[in-house]
Amino acid sequence: MNLMDRSMVEDMAKHLNYILHSVCCAGLPESQRSIESISRQSHHPPFSLVSTTTRPSLITASMRYLLFFALAVSWVCSVIGLPTDNGNPPPQLQERGLPYCLFPSRRPASTSFTRSFTSDPISRRRGHFGPNAYESAGNSRLNYRIWEDPVGLTGLYTIIDVAAPDGHPALANYEIEGRRIPIATPNAAGECFQTMTLRSGQRGAATVRWRLDASYTYYLTISEV
Repeated sequence: MNLMDRSMVEDMAKHLNYILHSVCCAGLPESQRSIESISRQSHHPPFSLVSTTTRPSLITASMRYLLFFALAVSWVCSVIGLPTDNGNPPPQLQERGLPYCLFPSRRPASTSFTRSFTSDPISRRRGHFGPNAYESAGNSRLNYRIWEDPVGLTGLYTIIDVAAPDGHPALANYEIEGRRIPIATPNAAGECFQTMTLRSGQRGAATVRWRLDASYTYYLTISEV
């Protein structure tokens, strides 16, 4: 290599070193740039392919900007996605009308059946006593029947039978409750005077009975427990 070729190579190396130095120092503060400029003028190039320094590189600066941009986008998306107060709230479960008579503080069961009835004292002259046909007890998956049974010459009992249909076993535990309210005071609090349990797997009927009293309105409640 002659002297002219060596001079051209040195000039190209100086220009390349200057360009690399300018790119790498783009993110440095002004004071650090001055130090780097003095170092370059004193024939100690700050950038070298062999030695490394602690200044941020172009890749590091790019990562900073990308991180800032990602945080900004995340913040904007979170603000846009905030819930508003004008939306319709989810529907709430409603209380049932008739609570348990034994446990007023307990929430009624989701599967419950209630009906009211009165005892007719003139039914003794109907000429028919004994069990009636079963009726469906609402959504309780049970059947029930209310009938009257004479005892002796003057006695008469009201009987309620509750059972699973067609002789099948009961699918759950049930509470059978009888309440009564005097006909003369229909707004009075009900008295829970009869209770019975029909247990899961039971095939026979659960029965409650009491002496007939026509002065009351009666309420039968069947609740799954």
